[in-house]
Amino acid sequence: MEQSARKAILVGGLVAGTLDIGTVLVLTHLRNIPADRVLQGIAEAVLGPASQRGGWASAALGLILHFCVAFTWTAVF
Repeated sequence: MEQSARKAILVGGLVAGTLDIGTVLVLTHLRNIPADRVLQGIAEAVLGPASQRGGWASAALGLILHFCVAFTWTAVF
């Protein structure tokens, strides 16, 4: 893969992922839903219901998964 393509995927994935999760966190904050609960919901795709008991570790996994999806779709497009 060419260097400029890698850079475009990196920048595009970071921008898309940040804007997406930022919007979600702001909107859920307005509804009094904690940020860790939102991120745990993403991790639930891998961990199942156990993600609710994982605390910030499962929230971090959710954030990582979120950005993996953002980078993947950026690469596809």
